[in-house]
This record gives sequence, structure tokens and C-alpha cells, in this order.
Amino acid sequence: SAPMSAPMSAPMSAPSIVPRCPDRVSRRPHRPCTRVGFSVKGEPDTPSREELGWRCPPGLPPKAWSSRFHVLADMIASTDASTSSSSKVVADLGCGHGMLALGLAASGRVTRAVAVDVSPNEIEVANAKAARANEALARLGATSPMPVDVRLGDGAGALVPEDAADVVCVAGVGGGTMIKMLTAAGLDKPKPKPKPAGDGTGDDDGDDACVGVTRLVLNPPATDVPEVRAWLYETNAWVINDERLVVENEQMHVAVSATRRAASDRE
Repeated sequence: SAPMSAPMSAPMSAPSIVPRCPDRVSRRPHRPCTRVGFSVKGEPDTPSREELGWRCPPGLPPKAWSSRFHVLADMIASTDASTSSSSKVVADLGCGHGMLALGLAASGRVTRAVAVDVSPNEIEVANAKAARANEALARLGATSPMPVDVRLGDGAGALVPEDAADVVCVAGVGGGTMIKMLTAAGLDKPKPKPKPAGDGTGDDDGDDACVGVTRLVLNPPATDVPEVRAWLYETNAWVINDERLVVENEQMHVAVSATRRAASDRE
């Protein structure tokens, strides 16, 4: 008789995977990932070649000086055809802890920096950092403190005509707040014509502190850049001449530099 063959066994099925918490998994809504990854050459805070001349003020931790500050400082100190001199007085409105103003003053590429903030706590921190930096400079043989003035005040309201500011920087605030600060300072109008000698008439004295401002350097959140660009265009008082994108700690920062038109330029 023919040999009996062994019965064929049914194919093994893969074991079912049971979630450890079925209820929790089934009820969890699907949320798309909103975090955007960036591929950046080198370390996130490594300055570019054009930024190598900028460094943290002495006496302060190097990590406090970021690539964003490098770019803003470079844009503030740059000289173009509309600038008659490389000497500048910069007003940093909404200065926070004052690092940008301190770095500019320590660099020697600006004549003076005025740091203004509405928060007493931020001004206290900025003054403490300025003191540490001046102490470090004194140990290095400096005979005079850094040319930086830290003030408590609301935007350009803390400036006076004697400051002779020609560059205004606003960084780290929302686009709407930035526009309100610039408008309150009278920077929504072109640079006025020089008054004849001995002429006491003219524009409102409240705008005199910013009458000599010829450049804006702005650092709004990336999402507010279109609003700020539109304001600069609609005022017909500014021409954007430089924009830079900085990626720092996986966040995008946009820096915008604009040159002020003269009153005769739009007539």
C-alpha cells in the first residue's frame, strides 16, 4: 500500500499586535508635525566669514553673542552711498538685556550706542552687563568706559535731539508693536529738509530726536515680515536695501535694513 503522507499544517499567521492602551490610541487625534527642521552648515551659532569681526563684549559669556546679533551689528555698522560717514550713533529701542548695544559699543565701529527699554528689570540687567564689560576693559588697560548709554523709557520717547541718532534698531518685538514704535517716533515720514539758519518754525518738536535718522535695522518675527515690508512701502519714506535670513537654534530670523528718503525725493 502507498505510504501515508503527513497531513499538511496550516500556514502560521503573524501574531496580532495589540496596543498597550487601546482606548488612548483610538481617541488620540492626528496632529501633523509643525516643527520644521533646517540643515545648517557647521554649528548653528557659527558666524559667517563677513561676521568674524564681531564678538561678544569682554567680560560676558561668549554664548550670549549669537549669530543674529552678528548680522544685526554688521547691518548697523555697514556704510553705503547714502551715508556720509562711517561714524554712527545707534538707538536700540526695546533693547532687552542690552547685548546688541554693548557689542556695538565694544566694536568701535559706532560712535555711541543708546539702549532703551520700557522694562525696569531689563534695564537693570543691561546696566549690570555694561558694568561687567567696563570692568573687563579696565583690566585690559582701557582708560574710558564703553560709549553706551542705557535708559529706561518707551521707545524713541527716551531719546533727545542731542543724541543725534542716525540709525534706529528695533529687534525682538512683534510687527504691530514695531510699527507703532516707529510711527510714534515720526519715522513714518521722509527725512525733512534742513531748516534755514535761524528759522525756529517747522515740524513738531516731538519728532526732533529722530530727525537725523537715516537708516532702520529691523528684526521682526519671520511671520510679521510682510506686514513690516508693507508699512515701509506705504509710508513712501523708506527704501529696503538689505535683507538677511538667519537660522539660529532651528528658528528663522529675518533682518531688514532700510534707508530713509529725503523729503525732496518724493516730490
